[in-house]
Amino acid sequence: MAYGDSVSGVSAEFREFRYKESMLRVRKAVDVIHVSKNRVLILFPLTKTPVLKSLTAKRITLVTPDGRDLVKEWRE
Repeated sequence: MAYGDSVSGVSAEFREFRYKESMLRVRKAVDVIHVSKNRVLILFPLTKTPVLKSLTAKRITLVTPDGRDLVKEWRE
């Protein structure tokens, strides 16, 4: 649970807020880096810019390929 931990191939589900709307995003293979207290940086494999998300958000799920729940492990 140290800061700077990186996990590849994570299945991520989170809300993304645009102007006057929110969209549920589901991605099957992203890289996730634990950057600070209750914060992760989600890196997409192709062209999209990285997203900084809070682990205390209402709707966030990060599951590794072997079934570990990163939100439970990394939340402080």
